[in-house]
Amino acid sequence: MRDVLQAAFGSNRHLPRPCWAVALLVAAVLAQAVEEGGKSNYAQVFSTSLYSRDDSMVVSRGKFRFLSVTDMRQLSRDNSRLLGSSSAGPSQERSWLWANDPVDQEVKRQLDLWFPPSSSDSVIGLRVEIASFESWTIPTTNPAAARALVRLRVVSADKKWRGKLVEASLVREGPNLPANQAALLRTCLRTALQGILDQDWNNMPPLAGIGEVGSDPDPWTNALKTSGVKPQSVSRTLIHASQTIGESGYGTGVRAIFYHEPETGLNPEFWVGVRIRDPDMDGYSDVWVGEVEGGKGYQKRLGSTDVVMVSTTGIIFGIEKFKEDGHKPSFWKYVGLDLRTGGRYEPEGFSGLSAEAGAHGAIRIPSTLQFLDFGFYVELGHRF
Repeated sequence: MRDVLQAAFGSNRHLPRPCWAVALLVAAVLAQAVEEGGKSNYAQVFSTSLYSRDDSMVVSRGKFRFLSVTDMRQLSRDNSRLLGSSSAGPSQERSWLWANDPVDQEVKRQLDLWFPPSSSDSVIGLRVEIASFESWTIPTTNPAAARALVRLRVVSADKKWRGKLVEASLVREGPNLPANQAALLRTCLRTALQGILDQDWNNMPPLAGIGEVGSDPDPWTNALKTSGVKPQSVSRTLIHASQTIGESGYGTGVRAIFYHEPETGLNPEFWVGVRIRDPDMDGYSDVWVGEVEGGKGYQKRLGSTDVVMVSTTGIIFGIEKFKEDGHKPSFWKYVGLDLRTGGRYEPEGFSGLSAEAGAHGAIRIPSTLQFLDFGFYVELGHRF
């Protein structure tokens, strides 16, 4: 502690007594932060509660009594609270998933809720060894998935009776927060314990592995794992009805957008569309403008949300029909550049409603009616 203080504050000879108290407090906080950082191996930690009053319904009353719960997992060798990994946060970085309390305490607390103790002589006393109790995310699937596995060795306290291995696993697709993964583990635990209710404990076969450390966990439980697995690629198409509002008046059209998911960083997309505009120019009548356009853009998902930020660039080919006051009707052809940036509702891994809104700008050369255009756009459509 003295070394920490001297490193933080220099020589301690001239520190008055009140400063010593503050220095000790700061040093304790720094030491705790260093300890937590060491445990997390430089990855962010999400701590979650496994005990939930929302899942406290009794499974069986007066049939079993859980005498002890022992954590035999390999994950618990360095950290009795470790549950695996998660991918929460704005950038979906791999993070450690911890329980608020040691896992054996959390499991014992939950079992006491589901199997209230009884003084009846017919109650079977059980010991539980946790061989697996972990949840992890797999970001390379489409959509991203969280998995949970519970494997328990349930052993009778009466040595003449045999034990039973029970297990359950679940997968949850879509955005997964630490609370979702904790709920997966509770559900797996409940499902596994259902498997001991109707067993003939007098005639169970011998259970191997009692007292042994559990099997190796899935590699994805390591939050520091970097995957060389290429994400499964799925082609997606969006068909949007589009409305622009800007200096050139109103424009109505249809856009088709093509890309692949799941996204990794900046994900490219390609688009084509047609649009009819009404420039609403003073001094002109019988105005009609038609455009064909297409280009490329990039999208980036905001963490685990259903929203992606999109920026696109495209080329415009258009034709203008108009009548200037006192002149004959005229046609004019032009080319241009279209720029857009906005946000899009785009749930990963699912088809259905899609919507987008943002700002747009365009330059048209040589346009008689509108050289420079800027404004806003809104789109609504379907994702296939």
